[in-house]
Amino acid sequence: MPTLQNSKTFITVCIAGVLLISCRKTTVSWDGDPGCVSEIKLTPSDSIPFGGDTIYIYANHPGLLYNWSGPNNQQYGVLGNDNYITIDNIKINQSGWYSCGASVPGCNPHSDSVYIRVQYPQGKPACTLTNNLITNTAGLPDVNATYVRKGYDAAEGSIKVSVGGGYGYPEYYFTFNSYNGNVEPKDGVYYTKSIDVFDGQDDANAIAMSATYFYDFNSEDNQKIYVSHVNGKLRIAFCGIRADGYGLSGLFSGQVTEQ
Repeated sequence: MPTLQNSKTFITVCIAGVLLISCRKTTVSWDGDPGCVSEIKLTPSDSIPFGGDTIYIYANHPGLLYNWSGPNNQQYGVLGNDNYITIDNIKINQSGWYSCGASVPGCNPHSDSVYIRVQYPQGKPACTLTNNLITNTAGLPDVNATYVRKGYDAAEGSIKVSVGGGYGYPEYYFTFNSYNGNVEPKDGVYYTKSIDVFDGQDDANAIAMSATYFYDFNSEDNQKIYVSHVNGKLRIAFCGIRADGYGLSGLFSGQVTEQ
């Protein structure tokens, strides 16, 4: 490592996180006494952000050498003299402890940590919906739900909601991220996947919507589904979700409440 006392040294600093990438040349300068500090303290721009927000985490002393890390041992840069990091479009599963070690040559190192708890983004559907009715433009019969059942599918490891109108009508399935386990879904905005198979890269608010009616329809990716609770019962609402199956496609809208 180059000597940083009594000189100006140029260091290329690359910071690479799950959703954070930056690389630039910066100047580290100490003239004479490196200026030891007694402690560092981290302060986030928001300690309880919503998923999708951009947050900053600041250390109270500029000009030191910093090593940042986050949940799951994610590294956010080594030997950079910026006293902050930026996390763009933060995910719910990026909740956890963010830590920083700081030092200069000839001084004792210091560290601090701060906990970030990412909340589910909130919102409401923009269209007018009738409870327990699902409509579509794909040519399937509309469903006036005679049952809305929520349960834990042990084979898939997911909370699943089944909706149907009886014989001769489509049945709909809403499958929550299996990485959440057998946990009641939280209120908020969820984003669709085209398949109901999840992995560690999917955020906690991933959901799959499918319909079965002689053939299967599956939601396209990254569309909004709104989850809430009414009198303790789970409610799912959506407007104009595009789904495809067997060469057909259409827009699906509806609202169903657990019975």
